[in-house]
Amino acid sequence: GPQLPDFCTYYSAPGAPALKDPFNMDWGSPPEEVEEAAQAPHLSGLDLPCFRVNAFQERIRGTMKNKAEREKETAGESGESEIQASAEATKAMLAKRTCFVQVKLPDLDPHVPSLKQFNLEVSDECMRINFPMLPRSKAVAYASFTIWWPQQFASAQAVADWDTKADVLTVALPTEIEVPAEAADAFDPDLLDAVF
Repeated sequence: GPQLPDFCTYYSAPGAPALKDPFNMDWGSPPEEVEEAAQAPHLSGLDLPCFRVNAFQERIRGTMKNKAEREKETAGESGESEIQASAEATKAMLAKRTCFVQVKLPDLDPHVPSLKQFNLEVSDECMRINFPMLPRSKAVAYASFTIWWPQQFASAQAVADWDTKADVLTVALPTEIEVPAEAADAFDPDLLDAVF
């Protein structure tokens, strides 16, 4: 079947210089602490704490605990779960950063405009790239794929750029959704929970 295109996801701090070639960059070891991540101008999308915890394994482990372990957890001695801790650390590391996704697409048909050969959809939860079948072709250029964000991003502010010389698609979007104070007070969360 069709192959996935080469892509890279990274998060840049405000004012950080643009990366020339994130595909071949040596990202080093992933930051262990939020303070360490705050010092880095760029973070690899694969180095976030939320990707270091196997949520399925944690849930299974939680159901297989013996009575003493469950009592200790309900008494509050064990602290928060690894899943919650990794989600909070990820949110802190991504605060005020911009998410960049770069996708190399060198195998597109040179006789058809590049932007007609793929569809890009960006939402607060994910980014999806589809490669439709072109007229008079027997196969698609690449396999369609979806990149899920580790938390909700501000897709309304997403920007996409196509580099015709390098055949690289770049998508940038803020990692935080800014909600005006008056909009935050407009809904009663308890009422919404009761209705839905």
